[in-house]
Amino acid sequence: MSRIVAKQIPSNVKLTIDFTKLARIADKEKKKQLATFLIEQEKNIVKKIPFLLEAQKFESALVSAVKGGDPNIINKVFSAIIAKESEAKAVEYAKRVGDGADRFLKNYAKNRNNYELLKQVSGGFDYSFSLVQLRTAYETTNLHARNDFLR
Repeated sequence: MSRIVAKQIPSNVKLTIDFTKLARIADKEKKKQLATFLIEQEKNIVKKIPFLLEAQKFESALVSAVKGGDPNIINKVFSAIIAKESEAKAVEYAKRVGDGADRFLKNYAKNRNNYELLKQVSGGFDYSFSLVQLRTAYETTNLHARNDFLR
């Protein structure tokens, strides 16, 4: 039967299937393996990543985000990992995922002036944080605050 249907559909017709919706239904029905299979088929990372974050599949979400290359989406994933798990887990995932994920995490930490996270990503002292402090001090108009940043 499926062969007959397949032959009747012209090759130029594209079927659009929302795998995220199907994965949500499978997940609600406690069919985790099916949900995982379905979400892996989703090509649109804007749909895929929120589902993976909700399902707390952080490493998979990070892999998809890094493949997509959008820093905003990657930062969203790091924010979710840190909020639900820890900074140490974010560092662990970034190192396991590879593909420059640790570089994205380093930029995430720099942009948020998060010295502790920057130290964890770098494996010790990182001069990048000093540059962040200098930039912040330079941008501050209050003289007392500027001195505090430079100490």
